Amino acid sequence: MSMLRYVLGLAGLGLAGCGPWSIEEAPNVSFAAPFPAYAADLPAFPAQQQGIYRLPGDTMQYLFIEAQTVWRQRIEAVRLSRANFKGSAGGAEAKPGGWQVHSSLRYRVVRTSADSVWLEMGHPDTLFSLHRTPDARLRYWLGSYYLNTPKAGWWRVRRLVPDGPRVRWQAPSPDSLRLAKLPAAIVRLSRPASGKRWQLRPASPAQARQVAHYEGLWVGEFVYERH
Repeated sequence: MSMLRYVLGLAGLGLAGCGPWSIEEAPNVSFAAPFPAYAADLPAFPAQQQGIYRLPGDTMQYLFIEAQTVWRQRIEAVRLSRANFKGSAGGAEAKPGGWQVHSSLRYRVVRTSADSVWLEMGHPDTLFSLHRTPDARLRYWLGSYYLNTPKAGWWRVRRLVPDGPRVRWQAPSPDSLRLAKLPAAIVRLSRPASGKRWQLRPASPAQARQVAHYEGLWVGEFVYERH
């Protein structure tokens, strides 16, 4: 195992299930179709929305918005010897610059000295991709971007709410009490052996607006600031 992967492996032991990542996957809440049905598909995020965002108060948590992909990364600062870096990064030259990809890792060289290399690195976690998932749908409606990813018979929907230099990442709440407040025409409850399953199926513009504006539905008040 390379030194680069070893360092990140140690760091990853303390990252699983912590911070803002823990609310991300709520498989018991889904949509029946891409949301909202009344908005056009976008081919990419607008250029002004793309960039790198950081969670205030925690210099390690980043959200990256690219043209067709959103991914997050918990970044670790690491110092390696030049020899270890060369062996770990596939012989890449240690030059400060933009983000690089090696195997499943993303890293960038911050600075160097005669015998050391200072890096920022981490395991990227892809949240949404039009490139990797051709059937995915990106839509903008009522001030928010809705990121629709197809699954087996249902859709996972997340949303990004821009606010100047900030963005808020949100997911549907798995809270049964909140979901139960929606009209029966909008949400359907099933009870398979694996537990309760809620599926949202707004059938009219009015119902779609109700889903979009129901603050009790959208959770994950993680506001990232442009870095």
